[in-house]
Amino acid sequence: MKLIREKTFYKSLLAITVPIVLQNLINVGVSMLDTVMLAGLNQSALSASMLANQLYFILVVAFFGVAGGASVLTAQYWGKKDTKAIRRILGMSLRYAVIIAALFAAAAIFAPRVVMQIYTNNENLITLGASYLRIIGFSYILSAVTVVYLGILRSTGNVRVATAVYSLSMVVNGVFNYLLIFGAFGFPEMGIEGAALATLIARVCEIVFVSFYALAKEKQIRFKLKYFFYRNRTLFRDFLRFSAPVILNELAWSTGFSMQSAVLGHMSEDAVAANSIISVVSRLVTVGVFGMANASAVMIGNEVGRGREESAKNQARTMLIISLGLGIISSGLILLIRAFMPAFAAGVQLTPAALSLLMKMMLTSALYILFHSFNGTNIIGVLRGGGDSRFGMILDAGVLWFTSLLLGPLCGFVLKIPVEWVFFVMMLDEPIKFLPGILRFRSGRWLRNVTRNDDFA
Repeated sequence: MKLIREKTFYKSLLAITVPIVLQNLINVGVSMLDTVMLAGLNQSALSASMLANQLYFILVVAFFGVAGGASVLTAQYWGKKDTKAIRRILGMSLRYAVIIAALFAAAAIFAPRVVMQIYTNNENLITLGASYLRIIGFSYILSAVTVVYLGILRSTGNVRVATAVYSLSMVVNGVFNYLLIFGAFGFPEMGIEGAALATLIARVCEIVFVSFYALAKEKQIRFKLKYFFYRNRTLFRDFLRFSAPVILNELAWSTGFSMQSAVLGHMSEDAVAANSIISVVSRLVTVGVFGMANASAVMIGNEVGRGREESAKNQARTMLIISLGLGIISSGLILLIRAFMPAFAAGVQLTPAALSLLMKMMLTSALYILFHSFNGTNIIGVLRGGGDSRFGMILDAGVLWFTSLLLGPLCGFVLKIPVEWVFFVMMLDEPIKFLPGILRFRSGRWLRNVTRNDDFA
């Protein structure tokens, strides 16, 4: 593979990647604040919130699926400068995201204990997690609008708005976390419920900001509420054809990934606590990887929409090489952070058993991230951006379900091997996906122009 040498390519790549990286740093910052504050409260609160948030994890990844699938179309229509089609795609995407969010909100608000029982049999964690879900469930529909709108806006190259929104959210969430978890400055001491309420307040601030921008400030797409109810059979078929595989992919992937937490949750509270910390650390060191994957989808989608297939191939090769470098750096960062974990554990309510598991599981995470970096850019960026979302769904979700729902429970509950080795087995999905992903890329069958010349009145 040869790297592109034109400076304009790297300027465009950085212009999209850097704001996405900043957005994700902000989001990870919020998660880190939650983790540190709840760990300072007690290990049970940390573990319960992590398990309770698995429902939102599945939901927000479904939102990414809606936005990502729509972005396959949006990025290519943006390449053609067809904003009329983009407005209608955005309206449909928001409608379906809100419907999905309403179903998840009903589960969180009206059946929180049932949700928690999926992830653990520890009665204390179930009770704490249920109290968290009853509050956080009210934020799900708000997140549907924010995440999907900003995700589709990103596919047009506009990434600054999302950075501003998530910066505001981080500040609000952090302040109210401190006030409501610990009862500072006369506020009620609510513990884990305070963390949920702080997040809900932050989501309200996000939706107010996004609504004002979308309806009063944004001048290119010019979205109006009427597009939320827009219907067009031709565009809907295109949306379904290219979005459904992405949505199903993300739902299947997030459910499978969430089941890893369920397996660990039924093994021990120490395993859940260790996994909670690993999740945040992994997200922190892979912000560059995530930014590269999403920037790849936008740029390759734009090139395919303009009919420049050779340019798309060259860009894809370069992005995959860069992703390998990012993977090596991210794995190194995991190992570096691992060295400081004993000091971190001493400052919070983490048991020696949880720390021991954490140290072992972080070694597995370092190997996992090496493959995850390449696969993420290839599946999310190259294949999906090129219009080949169906193959990505089969590869991404199929392998994860095999490792999480078959091998994980088999090793944990039947063979009863140690927790750290169960975790290792469940992390094998990324190495397994590596070779099939390379073969698909080399075949060139991922290049598919999905735009139409119709006038979507």
